[in-house]
Amino acid sequence: MRKTFPDDTEERLEAIDTVEVAGRRLDVSSVAAEARVGRAAIGLEESTSIQVRGVTSGYLPAADIEFTGSQDWMLDGEQNVAFLGETAAETLGIPVTDDTRNISIQVNGADYSIIGFLPGEHVFSDSAVIPYRRGLEIAGRDNETQVLIKTALGAGSQISAVARTAILPATPEKLSVSQVVMHNDLRGGVSDQLTRQATWIGAFLIILTVLLIANSMIVSVTARTTEIGVRRALGASRSAVAGVFWFEGAVIGALGGLAGAALAAITITGVAAFNDWSAYLNLGWIALGPVLGMVVGIVASAYPALRATRIHPAIAVRAD
Repeated sequence: MRKTFPDDTEERLEAIDTVEVAGRRLDVSSVAAEARVGRAAIGLEESTSIQVRGVTSGYLPAADIEFTGSQDWMLDGEQNVAFLGETAAETLGIPVTDDTRNISIQVNGADYSIIGFLPGEHVFSDSAVIPYRRGLEIAGRDNETQVLIKTALGAGSQISAVARTAILPATPEKLSVSQVVMHNDLRGGVSDQLTRQATWIGAFLIILTVLLIANSMIVSVTARTTEIGVRRALGASRSAVAGVFWFEGAVIGALGGLAGAALAAITITGVAAFNDWSAYLNLGWIALGPVLGMVVGIVASAYPALRATRIHPAIAVRAD
């Protein structure tokens, strides 16, 4: 039997201060294709549809997998015992119950007593979980063994750097460590996603605002046709008439931007105070709100202003 991991792998890892629990896992079915599970009591032939996995007792709490019973310590021994996932139990016609007496399955022709179940949906739902040492005997080698380590919050990246040396001090290069997501990287990823979502929502709202302001300005132009005609009759130029609507659009946009910036600042401060967070307000972005609103208002007023300049004074006065 070829072995890479020492028998005290879990003890070596759990000796590190920030490691809460650790456990080994060997997917026997993927290493030994002949691993089969059946149930002689009901004449169910052995099948490969149920996965056989060998684990140590620390793996279940490390993976946050709940189990029934209190004999998980037997996974560290060499007895023929097993936990059954919920889907595997259903396949074998075994009810999930706290009373596991006289319930057994067969793994490669050997009887294994059921000592508990693994309810819920998880990686072991379709599996028969046997002691790691028994799984290693079936597989014949542990080159596919995985070690799962549960650490204190924020200690994952540090542990990933020392785990190989803790397990194999002389030849740590024989082991590979999966990358652990740093909290800063995770926070940055979430921040980027939120920024993109906020950008799309903001762009949509700006377009909607332009349409609403433009619509209200067009209604205003229609209602003030006579006023526009009188202004033109008294000598007002087309640019002067357009300027009235440009100015009104800019004022409406600036006031809307100011109100929006003030509301956003108040909301952020209120939510932060309610949750005991530290609010960070960028005054530059707050000041940019009215400016952006003014630009949006001017853009929205472009068509109404152009429409107002095309009104002929004689027709406008006659329309009244």
